Amino acid sequence: MTEITHWHWFIAAVVLGILELLAPGAVFIWMGLSAAIVGSVVLFIPEMGWGIQVIVFTILSIITVISARFFISKRNVQTDHPLLNEKSAQFIGKTYPLIQDSKNRVGKVKIGDSLWQVELTDDAKIGTNIHITHAHGVTLKGKRQD
Repeated sequence: MTEITHWHWFIAAVVLGILELLAPGAVFIWMGLSAAIVGSVVLFIPEMGWGIQVIVFTILSIITVISARFFISKRNVQTDHPLLNEKSAQFIGKTYPLIQDSKNRVGKVKIGDSLWQVELTDDAKIGTNIHITHAHGVTLKGKRQD
């Protein structure tokens, strides 16, 4: 095979689109767009050599991937649930009873159907209401509610 036709580029675009579906990362889709653009150019300029086609594809791929990363990172997405994926942060400001005596200022509270470890400012007895003040990963920090 000594020449690459527009069909090769269109097939490459579809394959890269499928790769994006299988391994999402917002890279293959932009390379697929570049392949489709090169295919369209080759459709209208069939005498374009395969070397130039590959160079144009490479340059377009670099430009589209970098541009997409730049514009996507600049996007400021507003949501009505800013803590949706930060479960522990959703408990800050709320109060829960301690389900066992704390030891070394560490106790447990039951929230919903889960047990959460809570680091306390001082030890407390079972049933003491704990006000959650901070969250770090899966560990909550709290103090006795007075």
